[in-house]
Amino acid sequence: MTSRIKFGTAVMTLPGRSPAVLAKELASLDVLSGGRLLPAFGLGQRHAGEQQAFGVRREERASIFEEALPLLRRFWAEDEVTHDGPRFRYEALRVLPKPAARGFDVWMGGTSEPELRRTGRS
Repeated sequence: MTSRIKFGTAVMTLPGRSPAVLAKELASLDVLSGGRLLPAFGLGQRHAGEQQAFGVRREERASIFEEALPLLRRFWAEDEVTHDGPRFRYEALRVLPKPAARGFDVWMGGTSEPELRRTGRS
């Protein structure tokens, strides 16, 4: 019915996910949709059940997010990514396919003051 409307997920919890696997999954959806994916990320709810599901303590989520989001963008834009950070290590990793436009807009969600500042920076 349309070829211009973008689609996306609800705000996805980024901490607790593999940046390389997520980059590939989202890029694949973007290619299949003709470049119309609009992902949204956040730290996750403060619900204890959700924290168990992702296996990441609330206090660790912001630092994981700060490392993972730039990695996602690099995976989508660069041919090979080498990264040696506090949580993730990759050497000359190639993530394919690339998004239709070698990257895309990313929306972020949050309610706390630090989350809103992060959204404004990114």
